[in-house]
Amino acid sequence: MRIEKVSSRQVIFLIVISRVTTVISFMPIIHMPPANQDIWLMVLISVIYNIVLLSPMIFLGNRFKDYSIIVYMEKIFGKGLGKILGFLYILYFMFETVYMINVQVQVIATTLLTEASNLVITFLIIAVCVYIAYNGLEVCGRTSELLGPIIISVIFVVLIAGYRNVNFALLLPIYKDSTLLQLNQGAIEMTLLFREVAILAMICPNLEDNTKLNSIFLKSVFLSV
Repeated sequence: MRIEKVSSRQVIFLIVISRVTTVISFMPIIHMPPANQDIWLMVLISVIYNIVLLSPMIFLGNRFKDYSIIVYMEKIFGKGLGKILGFLYILYFMFETVYMINVQVQVIATTLLTEASNLVITFLIIAVCVYIAYNGLEVCGRTSELLGPIIISVIFVVLIAGYRNVNFALLLPIYKDSTLLQLNQGAIEMTLLFREVAILAMICPNLEDNTKLNSIFLKSVFLSV
């Protein structure tokens, strides 16, 4: 059976799109500490926590380049405990799927299709997800490579177009109404918000060049920020 392969560029765009859409969907960062004009500082600090807190999974991915996280759990902990951990990982993905579908349904129902039934919206989203999964990882990778630059470009165009409506005075005073503890707490919460490294750990064997795992992780973190 042929193993589907994706390029590092495709995976980077896939992770960046996932991160950006997660934030845009329900803007969780504005509710994180310090919840004031210093949020941008918190976002920058989160880069450090992204690298530090997620580095163990990246280390394992480099150590077991030819295996997914479910497979190498058995190699590390043995078949019994490894299968239990692998099953928990599957449950984690199921939980994430249900959670994100619920978030997207709420966003769409309150902004775009206000008259539509939540059940109908849920069905349409699930149908799209099933279709994407059915077509496989390679198609998903090619799609992300095609749409990624477009999505990022549109975001920049919107930012530039709305430049005159931005009141930069709202960013002042810098680091006066916040504490270092609040900034770090928010940075940790933001880091835990993103779970795309779990995707990277899963598809590592499918990378055309799995020696670029570190590069993919770092580029996706910095680009999404």
